[in-house]
Amino acid sequence: MKLNILPAIALAATAAVHAQNFRTVGAYDAPTHANVVDITLPTPAFYAGFVGGLAAAFPANRGGVVNFDSTHSSPWNAGVFPVWKALYGAGLANVCQLSFANPVKVANMAGQPWTPISGSPNGPGALTSAGLTPILFKVSAPLPLRRMGLTVLQRVGVSQRVVVNFTEASGAVNSQSFIIPARPAGLPPARDTFFGATSTAAGGFVAVEVRAFNASTGAVLAPALDDFAFSH
Repeated sequence: MKLNILPAIALAATAAVHAQNFRTVGAYDAPTHANVVDITLPTPAFYAGFVGGLAAAFPANRGGVVNFDSTHSSPWNAGVFPVWKALYGAGLANVCQLSFANPVKVANMAGQPWTPISGSPNGPGALTSAGLTPILFKVSAPLPLRRMGLTVLQRVGVSQRVVVNFTEASGAVNSQSFIIPARPAGLPPARDTFFGATSTAAGGFVAVEVRAFNASTGAVLAPALDDFAFSH
């Protein structure tokens, strides 16, 4: 079933009056603590090229990594905003705007069922939906966004069927899905899963959707992701 997501996103964007800004970095899954990306889609080779490409794109003003760490916010605000801005390039002069159709927040991970892959393992450091809704956002930047990637975090106690849709300017959708098994309580994450894609459309990517469902019952879950990255 094709999802008509762009009109809903457009409505959310027009209502936005405040934004949360994040200063991007050049390192995906920075080694700030032990948790790391475990599964890489579509292939490990794609992931290696994606991470290496970001390390080169960041100093060349062509992209960056949003790690949702409070130390990289400008300024940090724990409120729920429909618009988020990823600042990148020399002097952070470039802006990649993320306009959300559903409320999202950067959650404090203490007592939560997820562990982020960068930043503090317990402090603010992962983007989650504020309710039982998909993470769904429109993206815009000075130049077409050719590559995107994000990591969906493994959840304690619940197996997730995750669907990630990268929508191109042409309307084509690169859809990827994976079942992330439940993490047993007390054990470290072992299946944090990266999803990434390269656009073939002249206008690059224009929207991203992350859906999560209980793999056993089909019930809608709130997804959590960390990091999110893009490049021209």
